[in-house]
Amino acid sequence: MNDNTFSYQIPRRSQTGVLSATRVLALGDVSHWNQTYEHAEPANTTSFPQLDQLTALAFAKVNPELVLSPVVSSCFDCLDVAHALVSLRYQGRYRAIARDLPNVGLIRREVMAECPDLDFDVLDMSRLDAHGA
Repeated sequence: MNDNTFSYQIPRRSQTGVLSATRVLALGDVSHWNQTYEHAEPANTTSFPQLDQLTALAFAKVNPELVLSPVVSSCFDCLDVAHALVSLRYQGRYRAIARDLPNVGLIRREVMAECPDLDFDVLDMSRLDAHGA
């Protein structure tokens, strides 16, 4: 599968104990996301070979609550994704995934400076690994 975008649902339990799902749009290498979230239930697979093909109509069909991407991929970086999400008037959370970056704060500040209304953060997986998460 060569799709660069994968959408899936992560089960979650609400405060009332009702099981629901978070709609997640993951940009990047699908095999990476399948391995990272091996227990997630695939909702559907959507093909956007290039970030610029993420149209408003296609994005609305997925209607994600959370967007994930690597900080840097072979086709885009998180600033490219942030600008695309702002242009789509996305109101949910966007998290860029990284491992062993020397200055995560620099990336946060750059994205927040250019897209201040976007709910953005960087998840440093090496810090999570070190804490046993």
